[in-house]
Amino acid sequence: MEASTSKPVKQKSFSRRVSFNEDTILPPKERRREYCASDIEARISVNSRRCRICGRMCSSCCFWISIALSLLIFLLLICGALYYGFFKSHMPKIRLQRLDVASADSTENLAVLLNATHGGEKTELIYSRMIASVAASGVRFGVVRLADVRQPPRNSTVMEVAAGMKDEAMGDRAARDLRSKAEAHALVVDVNVRGRIDVILRGRKMHGFPFKIECRNINQSEIDAGRAPPCSIQLSLS
Repeated sequence: MEASTSKPVKQKSFSRRVSFNEDTILPPKERRREYCASDIEARISVNSRRCRICGRMCSSCCFWISIALSLLIFLLLICGALYYGFFKSHMPKIRLQRLDVASADSTENLAVLLNATHGGEKTELIYSRMIASVAASGVRFGVVRLADVRQPPRNSTVMEVAAGMKDEAMGDRAARDLRSKAEAHALVVDVNVRGRIDVILRGRKMHGFPFKIECRNINQSEIDAGRAPPCSIQLSLS
């Protein structure tokens, strides 16, 4: 028998060929740059979406905050107007009650009595920090400080404004004219009083406002006849 001889089987080797395009292959540095750029763009897009959401929320918050502030300011204005109106309704009536002119030791003395009538039933008035100035027929007697006054409800209070001036200060001629007009009851008097007025309601002090009393062009003859001309009183915010 012939020995059967087996031929060796040739094994095929498989190899994978991958073709690369050198133009599409980026160096490591450029690939990192490209990755960084794409990452930055992604972050920017995320941040832009967040900013749009936050922007809508912020605009809504700003709207409601502005509405709340407007309402608060409106309420404060209403409360301030009511508070101011309360004080204005409790202002006293002022009249110039008396005028005295006297000469002594080469000094012209001028005294004015102001009558303040308070018609409130439950409130007390406090006049403080009062400074008064008086002028008679063009002659100014300077500025004097008045004592504080506390006025009970439904009461009349007298404030005296007394000032003196040397004849040398006003001049001999002005002093003679002042004396002659006072004797003829022909003086024209101007009185100004500035101070602060507060109110006490049921034992509690309410901080008030500055006030100003003005008596302009008051004729002495009218005062001497007992008419007590009225003066104006006004509140101020400063």
